[in-house]
Amino acid sequence: MARAIDADRLLKMMSHWKPYMDMDKVRKAVQNMPTLTPPNEPLPVLVNDEPDREYIDYICPRCKNTISQRRRGQRMETVYKCKFHDNCGQRVDWSNPQPYRRPPEGEEDT
Repeated sequence: MARAIDADRLLKMMSHWKPYMDMDKVRKAVQNMPTLTPPNEPLPVLVNDEPDREYIDYICPRCKNTISQRRRGQRMETVYKCKFHDNCGQRVDWSNPQPYRRPPEGEEDT
């Protein structure tokens, strides 16, 4: 995950290039540079709890891969509750799970 840019540190690291570039233009460009991604805020875990299934799936809100499963009737304490999804690194909030609905056949879920 990308982090916010520390403009002062970047300019200090670039100071040895000073003879080759206009540092005022570089300084202005660095100050106006957007960050690449927002901070990795926790998103609520998605729950696939369809009544005709034997298992309840807990799904990553970012990549839509299954994080954990539990058998219907099994206690929630036995579910593996990670803070970050192992595959994509998304922070996961288990305190407010949201229902997951599969996209209709033939449609991509973005």
